[in-house]
Amino acid sequence: MLEIVRGRTWEVVHTVLDYADGPESDLSAYLEAGSSAKCEIREKIAVRLPNGDFRNELVAEPAVTLSGSSLTLAMTRSETRRLRLGVYQIDVVLTDAAGNDWTVLPTEPVSVTDQPTQL
Repeated sequence: MLEIVRGRTWEVVHTVLDYADGPESDLSAYLEAGSSAKCEIREKIAVRLPNGDFRNELVAEPAVTLSGSSLTLAMTRSETRRLRLGVYQIDVVLTDAAGNDWTVLPTEPVSVTDQPTQL
């Protein structure tokens, strides 16, 4: 489980593999014009909408940086300070210039905690 400490800078680097045991993925197609990388942290518990659909409310959108076969997720101190304590879910989706999506980091839990030393 990933952990974000409220009120501190946060950065985590993931190496993306084509398969569980490698090789490292080529992310260059997602660096081209018209492509994008998006990370979202959402509430773990969904809210039921009037039409019967369910939605997990958006909490934050960490910055995503791609380099080689790695992706870096980051939040500033002021961004993490706005988070409430608790467990959320996080994922990362890459979209190439042709509009094809790839969930490069499947949904996983992320915990927002407090630490004794406040900055």
